[in-house]
Amino acid sequence: MLNNLPFAQKQMFRIISDEQMKEFQPDPNAVLAITAEDGYSFSNKKDGELFSKAPGGKHGYFPDFFNIYTGFIGSGAGFKPGSKVHQIGLEDVPAIIASLLKLDYLNDGQARVKPFLK
Repeated sequence: MLNNLPFAQKQMFRIISDEQMKEFQPDPNAVLAITAEDGYSFSNKKDGELFSKAPGGKHGYFPDFFNIYTGFIGSGAGFKPGSKVHQIGLEDVPAIIASLLKLDYLNDGQARVKPFLK
């Protein structure tokens, strides 16, 4: 189906390989992943265009697309002064909050909370 799309539409996305998917630990039941190219997004509308060209945050990007990353600033009690972490993910935020509030939190060991917490 995807191979039969016009060339112009094929330039709006890329198919994610099995190796790339495994690197980001996706849903183990996933059999296909596609990601929108820069400047495009996917729609889940029943009618209309499958792809749209629009600025701003949208769904449809694989996590290797660094234009979707954002910043995180933590300051105050519990944070090491002057510490910096190159990159954190959304999955790290609940672990950080739980650590600061001394709450029990099931952490799979992947969350990067220790480098900047006291």
